[in-house]
Amino acid sequence: MKKPRNREERIKFILKKLGSDNAILAYLATLNDRQLKAYFDMSYPVLKDKEDYISEPYSPPECLVCENEVTIQYDCSCGNAIIDPHDTALQQLKDSGEFERIRKEWRV
Repeated sequence: MKKPRNREERIKFILKKLGSDNAILAYLATLNDRQLKAYFDMSYPVLKDKEDYISEPYSPPECLVCENEVTIQYDCSCGNAIIDPHDTALQQLKDSGEFERIRKEWRV
C-alpha cells in the first residue's frame, strides 16, 4: 500500500487503523491541512504496520452471578425516574393527578 498523499487519504488511513470513534473524528476535524499532515507524518511510522481496527459488535454486559443480560435502571429522588417523554407511565402520572402533586412537592 502506498503512503497516503492528501487529506482525504490520510484521514481514511488513520480511521482505518484507529477506528472511527467520535473522539478521533472530532479531533481530526479540528485540524487544518498543515496540522493534519504533521500529525499524520508523526503517527505514520507507528500506524503503518498496525493491523486495521476491527470493531467488536456491541453486547450488553452479563451478570457474573446468574449470567443473564444486565439492564440499566434509573433512580430518581421523586421515585419515578421517567426519562422518555413517550413513556406511558408519564401519561398515567398526569392522568392520576400525581404528576402535579409531585411537581409541587419538588417545587418545579
